[in-house]
Amino acid sequence: LRDADNSPGWYAVVKKGSGGSLWPGASLQRSWDGTAYTEVASYTDRAVFGVTESVLGNWDGTNAFDEWSSVQVNVGDGQLSSSTRTDMLADLTINVMLVGNEVIRFRTATMVSAGVYVLTGLIRCFRGTQWAGTGHAVAERAVLLGVSGTRRISSEAAQINVSRYIEAVTFNKPLSSATPETFTDTGIALKPFAAADLRIARDSSGNITGTFKRMTRLSFRFLSEGIDPPLGEAAELYDAVIYTDNTYTTVKRTIASLTSAQFTYSAADQTSDFGSLQATVYTRIYQRSAVVGRGYALQGAG
Repeated sequence: LRDADNSPGWYAVVKKGSGGSLWPGASLQRSWDGTAYTEVASYTDRAVFGVTESVLGNWDGTNAFDEWSSVQVNVGDGQLSSSTRTDMLADLTINVMLVGNEVIRFRTATMVSAGVYVLTGLIRCFRGTQWAGTGHAVAERAVLLGVSGTRRISSEAAQINVSRYIEAVTFNKPLSSATPETFTDTGIALKPFAAADLRIARDSSGNITGTFKRMTRLSFRFLSEGIDPPLGEAAELYDAVIYTDNTYTTVKRTIASLTSAQFTYSAADQTSDFGSLQATVYTRIYQRSAVVGRGYALQGAG
């Protein structure tokens, strides 16, 4: 969520549990074996989070305000507030929420009852989460992403995909008062975002050239044409994968370790793979990370 977090690690949010109004804070404890725990963060502030009570509609990843969809969330004793279009465009940290696995932003929070809000005026698939813009359900997590009650827990590359136990223990209470949860950091923080704007061109001999635009996790605003976004990786590498049809299930060819945002699929290779030149090729593009491998896919045909 921040350039400072472009390293192995994960986020944890806490808030007061049910019962009682006083809450001194909590200690976040981690264990690799379920027995010996070590504190990795402490909190005296509370996050705002809960669950969805309606289904957030599908979105195609378009970078525009979604004025059609809405979602009802229940954040318990937390509060949400509305903003304006102008303020949201000027400050990218305003009203950012994780819904399921999709990061959204909302302009209007209409209170239905205490802790229950209908969110509208949405920006969808924020922070490269186009892959999570469909398939939402009721009772998904809904987490207001911000400073309050949120900690970034630093990790190591060797700890990615390793299960651990987590407990959030209220201050002055024993470790046994909390229920351990298992958690595996899958390295999403280091996954390259999906590229954009896949274009397919052919020459007179049927050779195909595909071009696309790199995206980045790092802060960046387009200043003028020809300015590339910061890489955010140790090296610039991509894979282009060619499939048999629009189901994108059977791989015909992988064009690996591309060092720039384009690939070539020659007429000879098309004939070798399919028996003839192809009027349409079905392609996925992946940028590669030296730590976690392929990022999210840009999928297209042409």
